[in-house]
Amino acid sequence: MAEVDVIVPVLDGGQRFAACVRALQAQEGVDRRVIVVDNGSSDGSADVARRAGVIVVEEPRRSSYAARNAGLAVATAPVVAFTDADCVPDPQWLLAGLGALERGGWHLCAGEVRQEPASTVAGRHDELTYLRQDVQVRNMGFGATANLFVRRAVFDVVGPFDAGLQSGGDLDLGRRARAAGFALGYAPDALVLHEPREGLRRVLGKAWRLGVGQAQVGRHDPSLRRWGLSPRRLLPGPDLVRRSWRRPAVLVVEVLVKATGWAARVVTVAGIAGRGPRR
Repeated sequence: MAEVDVIVPVLDGGQRFAACVRALQAQEGVDRRVIVVDNGSSDGSADVARRAGVIVVEEPRRSSYAARNAGLAVATAPVVAFTDADCVPDPQWLLAGLGALERGGWHLCAGEVRQEPASTVAGRHDELTYLRQDVQVRNMGFGATANLFVRRAVFDVVGPFDAGLQSGGDLDLGRRARAAGFALGYAPDALVLHEPREGLRRVLGKAWRLGVGQAQVGRHDPSLRRWGLSPRRLLPGPDLVRRSWRRPAVLVVEVLVKATGWAARVVTVAGIAGRGPRR
């Protein structure tokens, strides 16, 4: 049995996905299996994975969480690592993540996601704000699946990802795991590289999806719902103001992103008002 199974969902991953697979095949010092879950690609991503000699699973339902669950169904290792098709892991990513998980005595461990340099103002905003794993672990109790290590025992107790969520499945998993008494840590040395989203349309589209997902998760967590609907969520974060005060255009994007996410949460909550919880 491998020390770790790595699950990567992909939908038309292109050249970036090919680089991800190469990086996973080049991992140092760890016995691993790579499980790619094709989520309906039309660009030959599944063939790229097969030619690399990794396991390929098909999941026709268009959902990254359904895809991750399909990978979990064939995973057998005591630890499962997740990354995304647009991430390129460092050669010692798995070694660092597994080591941190063991040293910390944690059940879940979020690794560092380093954004590559952006070429647009919106991309610069994405570079500065998105996938801040240290902040997410510290303030919200979850790690993004772009770089996440989970002991199999966690899934055995809390169940798989909620495939009904549009976004926020990693947030939901983290909060369920912590409620069940599992410990979450952060490993800055377990590194993957990520491309920032370029262009305002893509950045705002992501903000909307995240807002919808947060509201969906908030159905089961009143404190998260209150947090998401607070008018304070419309204000730029002080950390971003401090880091981008010389780039006022980035702050304009931040205001638009905050407003988009808040509106998505309000619309989603209004749409589910009066319904009972769904799992």
